Amino acid sequence: MEPNSVQSCDDKPPETSSCDTVKPIEPAFCSQASYKFLMMDDNPTANNSGLKASQIAHDAAEEANAANEAQAEAAQNASQQVKLMLAERAMAAANAATSLLEGKQAIVDSYANEIQGAESVVAQITASLETSQANEEATCAALRIADNHEAAMQIVVDQIRSGLEDLDTLVEQSQADLEEEQQMVAKAKDLGDRLAKEFKEAKAEYDEVKMATCRAVSAAMEIQRSLPSNSCFARNIDSFPGNSSSCDECPSGLKDIISFC
Repeated sequence: MEPNSVQSCDDKPPETSSCDTVKPIEPAFCSQASYKFLMMDDNPTANNSGLKASQIAHDAAEEANAANEAQAEAAQNASQQVKLMLAERAMAAANAATSLLEGKQAIVDSYANEIQGAESVVAQITASLETSQANEEATCAALRIADNHEAAMQIVVDQIRSGLEDLDTLVEQSQADLEEEQQMVAKAKDLGDRLAKEFKEAKAEYDEVKMATCRAVSAAMEIQRSLPSNSCFARNIDSFPGNSSSCDECPSGLKDIISFC
């Protein structure tokens, strides 16, 4: 390096961090190596004392190393700030996804309870329908017996006529009940189909939220591991349930809601 080369400052702000002219510079603004190097250049006595080119190169190398270390430290500080910001965002997203997951779980449980209730109603109506069908068959059998013995029972026709009319009324009532119960069964089946469809949609949405939550938690934990152990985020992340970062080992606080992955 030539004696009049520009030297970089270590401690001054960027806009005034370069020594642009070869003149005595206060050590408070530039490194000691820069100051010594520049002072030697303007001092004829020092130049005449046998300052070698190797010493000049050594001083220049020290100054370059100091500038490089300062730049690396500044880049590391900026990187830590970006990582901390991303970690805070990931933690907020994980908490929001966890709350949404709890709400979806409640919806799924509600649909499951409604489906169980509908199945119970269908079972009751089916049992009643079977009873009505049995009554109708018994009534028809009684009518057939009465018809077969009509000739022999002519003397008691007047007595059983009223009974036959009652049986006809019972048959009509049984048929009406049967039709009504069939309609109820059809409605119950439609309700069951609708609830099953809604349950399937809710379950699919629930699975999507589950996977998004798992990814958010994993991302938050990955960022946590990349931060220093004494960072603000690393100290506060302990309040989040669980300490795992993979879907194969998700936070224990979420395992009570679903079985992850």
